[in-house]
Amino acid sequence: MRITQAVSRETDRPEVAEVDLRGLRFGVSPRFREEDVEHTRALAEIAAELLPPIIVHRPSMTVVDGLHRSRAALLRGEHTIRARFFDGTPEEAFLLSVRANRAHGLPLSLFERKAAAARLITMFPGRSDRSIAASAGLSDKTVARLRRRPRPAPAAPHLGRAHL
Repeated sequence: MRITQAVSRETDRPEVAEVDLRGLRFGVSPRFREEDVEHTRALAEIAAELLPPIIVHRPSMTVVDGLHRSRAALLRGEHTIRARFFDGTPEEAFLLSVRANRAHGLPLSLFERKAAAARLITMFPGRSDRSIAASAGLSDKTVARLRRRPRPAPAAPHLGRAHL
């Protein structure tokens, strides 16, 4: 299956489910800091129905996109959160996380975007510089420079680092 198909099947599916916050795991984010407390507090002030559903990797129940929304729901005293499910591989889940975090919410830093691109290069060596650049929010020239740097073999993405 092509990655674009795997990622688009999540966004094409309109079904949204209520998920128990206690059953969720975290660990697929391209962020280096797990949580920005101020951002979480700001989201907690917004009604849950006004926020987009989180995205959860169904096989592992790992949050692919929505850590801050999940923590904000807890601050509001909620026990469930609206979620869409993604059924791809751990690598596809990381790609989706990068794309989602680049597209909305708390922006990724330049350092985080470069690190995410470097991981994507090792996970998907056949993808073009332009494709990885578009996913990470970088120029294709930056990705080409990252590709030329020697890199250790990638570790498989770890899904499910911690529970709420």
